[in-house]
Amino acid sequence: MRRAPLARLNRLANNGKSVPAKTGPAAGLCESQKKGGSRPKPETAIKVIKNSNASATSPSGRRDRVCPGPGDLLYKRDTVSFWERLTDFFISQPQREEAFEQHLMSRYATAVLYSLIKPALFRIDAEKAHGLALSALRLAAPARAPAYPPSLASVVAGIAFPNPVGMAAGFDKDGEVPDALLRMGFGSAEVGSITPLPQAGNPRPRLFRLVEDRAVINRMGFNNSGAQVAVDRLEARADTSGVVGINIGANKDSTDRVADYAIMAKLMAPIASYLAVNISSPNTPGLRALQDESALTGLLDAVIEARDAACPPAKRPPVFLKVAPDLEPADIDAIARIAIDKRLGALIVSNTTISRPALASVHKGESGGLSGAPLRDLAQQRLRDFRKATGGAVALVGVGGIANAEDAWARIRAGASLVQLYSAMVYEGPTIARKICKGLIELMKRDGFASIAEAVGSE
Repeated sequence: MRRAPLARLNRLANNGKSVPAKTGPAAGLCESQKKGGSRPKPETAIKVIKNSNASATSPSGRRDRVCPGPGDLLYKRDTVSFWERLTDFFISQPQREEAFEQHLMSRYATAVLYSLIKPALFRIDAEKAHGLALSALRLAAPARAPAYPPSLASVVAGIAFPNPVGMAAGFDKDGEVPDALLRMGFGSAEVGSITPLPQAGNPRPRLFRLVEDRAVINRMGFNNSGAQVAVDRLEARADTSGVVGINIGANKDSTDRVADYAIMAKLMAPIASYLAVNISSPNTPGLRALQDESALTGLLDAVIEARDAACPPAKRPPVFLKVAPDLEPADIDAIARIAIDKRLGALIVSNTTISRPALASVHKGESGGLSGAPLRDLAQQRLRDFRKATGGAVALVGVGGIANAEDAWARIRAGASLVQLYSAMVYEGPTIARKICKGLIELMKRDGFASIAEAVGSE
């Protein structure tokens, strides 16, 4: 592999200075790690649960900073090394050099590289490709989030969102890359779903791309590493200024699922911008029964009580509720009443659907939740239904089938204060949030609105 062109471009990217690459066992380590120090060990989840006076901190009682690892501090040379290693697997030498030059001579060329490797990624098992995407974000996200105009900003449930486009739960199940997602242009990142104990989820294969339909079917089953790992990781964030919601769930084999949600609320409230109560996944048997009026009231009471016990009034994160699109009118009215009565911060409308519109993919018969383009119209209608049922008294987050600025704008005009996506990034690439935000600015100007907040529910 030729190194000279890359070295020359690297010097240009660093104002003419040659930056030697770090090598050896200590490469990328901070001083305490070089001296043999170890990562601070936070309290285990069970200790946090049992000690009502304990917060989700280290045993010392303070929020210890964890030394960044080799992938945590990003320099241009690290980015070159990462892209070089990744693209070695997928593209030819001429394509690779062209991608590197565009990456270094422009600020970021993530979209260019994604277009090069997307065909190869789509030949890989969908879940393995998802793992590669997480690795890419860990190592090669921009150094800082893009700056957006104030017209895109809004305050929802007391939280200041820099733009309305969020990453939905499911992409970052264990809270590995929330800040990288924010730096990619998302206004918020929702991690999870996270359960009290680790669980493997359903048997593989369990994630399927429906390329012809621009859709995804998943039956993951709340696979995650458990609460303790998430608390450890999220407490160690170097920058906690971004909006990071935590989506909480119950273990599949739990004998008391309401207690699971209460445990998760107590653990996660001190480190969450908001808590998202997920009772609408179709992949955990019996979970959607918690959307019934009596069950939902008891569940939310337990979650709110646990949150209040974990945080002083001024630091209590709002509670969002994520609902299914497959609801009857009576269910919608009941959930709307409860949301207003419990003063929820927002309703997230909606999760994946178990319905099956006409699909073209060979995977159309797979069981699980359907997301992506085929969900768009159903999710849009369900958002309108909840807007009508709540009378605008509860903020709404529109999710399902949003792939471009026009989709996001339609959801906002229908009543969504915020939108989220996940499946569309599979097809559009990691720059999708920035593209949608740029398009929203143009659509606001076209339709005569000065801000996103002004456009909410204006259809």
